Amino acid sequence: MAEWIDIEDEQQFEQEVQSHPQIVAIFGDSSNHMWRMSLGAIQGMADSVPPFIAFLHVDKPRTPQLFQKRNVTVVPTVRFIHEGKQVHEIKGNEVNPEGISKGMQKLQQAEQNV
Repeated sequence: MAEWIDIEDEQQFEQEVQSHPQIVAIFGDSSNHMWRMSLGAIQGMADSVPPFIAFLHVDKPRTPQLFQKRNVTVVPTVRFIHEGKQVHEIKGNEVNPEGISKGMQKLQQAEQNV
């Protein structure tokens, strides 16, 4: 089961990216009803991945400055990060089980190429 971390600020985001070899960074908006419904499915997926992968949940109403600094313009956006470097990204309608699975495969490939 992967670790699920709700991000409170930019400093915490940076610390988590540095302390976990593989990250799934989820940029969403809790004020959006459709996003809240999708978030539950993504959280469920976190239960079926290896524990060394961390899921970072970044909520736009709570951390708008992080969205701006990370150039996140589409909600939701999911970035797959290996050793601090982005290896894949999905946005909007791509954020679905198939898109997440593809991103997880990209993380696995990045791990194998080390």
